[in-house]
Amino acid sequence: EAALVTFVTAGYPRPDDTVALLLALEAGGADVIELGVPFTDPQADGATIQATNQVALSYGVTMDDTLGFVREARAQGLTIPVVLMGYCNPFLQYGVGRLAAATADAGADGFIVVDLPPEEAAPGGSLSMDGSITGATGCGTPRPCSVRIWPRFSRHALTSLSWLCVVPARSRPP
Repeated sequence: EAALVTFVTAGYPRPDDTVALLLALEAGGADVIELGVPFTDPQADGATIQATNQVALSYGVTMDDTLGFVREARAQGLTIPVVLMGYCNPFLQYGVGRLAAATADAGADGFIVVDLPPEEAAPGGSLSMDGSITGATGCGTPRPCSVRIWPRFSRHALTSLSWLCVVPARSRPP
């Protein structure tokens, strides 16, 4: 089934714009929103998303701010799924248990963790949510064992980077 999955970085172009952008994405037909968690080293993202991360970070946008944007958008009527897209480091620094509880409390639906090996998402792994949030997903460059492991730990969707490079900006599809 096709779905329109959109992306926006939390805090870009300004923190005060984020909630309105989330609501506008839903009003415009988005089925799912990937909300980027600002990070200093978004290794799998191209120059455009890297720049949005730097702008958000220049405003001091934090994980708590990102979760607050989701909470406020839900309070204003946002109904479509929101997944936090980011990298292991900020999630681990926040604390996995704290992150799972805060994410569920804010109304986010899951995660895309670009640099998360599937073994670490498994129950007992370093970023395992152990079933405490619905729809927890992740991705990482697949290895032969990963292709067999991921379906056991991603309940709703499976996303995987299939190359070792950044996502480039393009004027047309390859």
